[in-house]
Amino acid sequence: MARVARRLGLGDLIRVGQGVENRGERDQDSVLAAVFEATIAAIYLDRGMEAARDFIGRHMAQELADITRDGPPPENPKSRLQEFLQGQGRPTPSYRVAGRKGPDHDPVFTVEAVIDGEVIGAGRGRKKADAERAAAEDALRLLTVASPESELP
Repeated sequence: MARVARRLGLGDLIRVGQGVENRGERDQDSVLAAVFEATIAAIYLDRGMEAARDFIGRHMAQELADITRDGPPPENPKSRLQEFLQGQGRPTPSYRVAGRKGPDHDPVFTVEAVIDGEVIGAGRGRKKADAERAAAEDALRLLTVASPESELP
């Protein structure tokens, strides 16, 4: 959905706060996907189900064909970690930036996945979201090594 929102230029049409603008989050996949979903909802509410279905078919034809051919995209490691932890009765992790290096135009973030103050994984990335995903992957790897009888979702 983010890819389609980019293609349609929806990110340029949304109003965001100064913080979001300064951090460059206007172009994040999660923001653009939400904008695309909201666009579909607005079309549905204004014109009905058939118009929404037609809009989706026109603008997502390639993506729908890709999913049919290739299958759905891989699961988000943050979601997999949350499901894994909840299956063990543990709380949802939070993510905190532990470090930032490099120039403003090319930073590298280090993010930690944390439960109750305990670091369960760490990762690095050029975007905070990428570093969070890497931290979740690290946590999954470490947790499944620590308890090999556990199965990942």
